[in-house]
Amino acid sequence: MDPDAPKIQRADQHVVLLTYQQPHSSLSDAPPPSQTSLAMYDGAAAAHEAALKPAVPIRYDPFDPPPWPTAYPMDAGGIKLDPTGCVGGFGGDNLISVDGVDAPATLSIPAGRTQLLRIVNGTADSPKLLRLLDAQGHVVPFRVVERDGVPVSGDMQHPYAHYIPMRELMLTMMSRAGVLLTAAPDEHFVLSTEPFCDGAGDTLELRHDLLRITVGRSEARHATLHATPIAIADTPAAKLVAWVHAHPNRVHRRAITFTEYEVSRARQDPAARRVLHYRHHEPGLP
Repeated sequence: MDPDAPKIQRADQHVVLLTYQQPHSSLSDAPPPSQTSLAMYDGAAAAHEAALKPAVPIRYDPFDPPPWPTAYPMDAGGIKLDPTGCVGGFGGDNLISVDGVDAPATLSIPAGRTQLLRIVNGTADSPKLLRLLDAQGHVVPFRVVERDGVPVSGDMQHPYAHYIPMRELMLTMMSRAGVLLTAAPDEHFVLSTEPFCDGAGDTLELRHDLLRITVGRSEARHATLHATPIAIADTPAAKLVAWVHAHPNRVHRRAITFTEYEVSRARQDPAARRVLHYRHHEPGLP
């Protein structure tokens, strides 16, 4: 039950579920189709690693990790990669469906009535950087009212009374956000993914249109939901982070290290076993 008064009518609430687009002709367990393949880099990286001599062991502090080089070459097949950006190819750029329909899907909404879009990233390993664009291609700020079911204001009784204006919205895997949208008659919007890099040695996400929103004429009189913007610094999450920074001695830290290995087919040769290309370090709260 929506505790806000007046309530957002059910007809004005929309779930936008992003999932992998599975092949229509098969129910096989094949991985989701990728729009771009850079398989040449995998082979070149393996050959590059096999030619390296074992590195001299270094002191490792998980809270102050040393730089970790990537195994991927900077130039292969006539394509150059930025050593400071994505060098892991396009493996995470899988074809996406929206509510089971091939993207871009369409949504028609009435004018003047506040709509609630619950955008869900239902993919297993594809974070998405989202933007909302108008008919001229200008960015329309998201009015974000909740993340993963938690109101940004912390007010569970009035979850849609306040919002954070955001020019772009990052949705990690299996996460969701609630966004308010009120439009004038005959407006048009596009919800799209935008290019971004997961990190050095990781995958590159490309731009794709996900949802095309059309706006009809104004309908009969209806209740209006009034929502006001709040600054990020005034949210409970930001206040918690500020408290942590102000009291570092009262916060326990942890580090999680991921190490990936590549083992040659010649498993009997210990020299053929090399650390592949990255370690990831993440300090955080217990």
